[in-house]
Amino acid sequence: QVAYDWAKNLLKKGIPVILRVDMRYLPYRYGGKYGPKKSSFGWHFVTLIGIDEKSSIAYVTETDEQGIDSIEKINIYDLAKARNSKEGELKADNYCYYFDDPKNIDIDYKKALKKSLQTLVKNMRGGGLDMMKSFGDDMIDIEKYVGSKYVLKPLFYTFYGYIEIFGSGGASFRNFYRNYLAETGRILSDEKITGLSKYVDNSCIVWHELSNEFKTISEKLNYNNIEERKEMYKKASGIIKNLYAVEYKMIEQFEEFESSL
Repeated sequence: QVAYDWAKNLLKKGIPVILRVDMRYLPYRYGGKYGPKKSSFGWHFVTLIGIDEKSSIAYVTETDEQGIDSIEKINIYDLAKARNSKEGELKADNYCYYFDDPKNIDIDYKKALKKSLQTLVKNMRGGGLDMMKSFGDDMIDIEKYVGSKYVLKPLFYTFYGYIEIFGSGGASFRNFYRNYLAETGRILSDEKITGLSKYVDNSCIVWHELSNEFKTISEKLNYNNIEERKEMYKKASGIIKNLYAVEYKMIEQFEEFESSL
């Protein structure tokens, strides 16, 4: 209730509120129902822009499957449930933030960029790249890691979904980062920063290729033909290994540039 009243009072002042929510409790994403238990992801963000208490409806901005911003309606109770969720590895926990007046905030774009690059490099060097490399190797024998071959179709669709349409804005958030670098390059009039975005774009291309391959497997996988399935896994493994090489190159470029800031 405290979280709800706090957000409501900000809206009265004309200030939109960014909410961290559990995707599972956003019915507009699941045909009007809650998502399955395993779909809980509490670090999804929406922006609350209006509340109609008479109709028990809240209005939030959201990113659709094509990466286009849209306005969605959600029952106030459902939104409160999404905000307060303590489920999954990453919990929503009523987290939110806002800006009094974005136009009056003096952003140190160079400092923000340096911190952003440092964080991404640390995450990737600290295990992200290694996990990506292992995933490429494990893909060949993926059936060893599942309890039943009949989970493979939904599993591969889930791989596709989290890369492309489940709130990432496409290409496993790389689309977002490419655009961030391009915009920061324009703001700082620095072609080197803009050039970094091209390395991320290379990554985006391969992420799209991989997600499309996962989607194809989820649709065409033949439970009765092990050799055909193995060929699918081999092809996907090759794409993952190519992605690893592209991401490794991208991180090297980030490290080199960050050291010069």
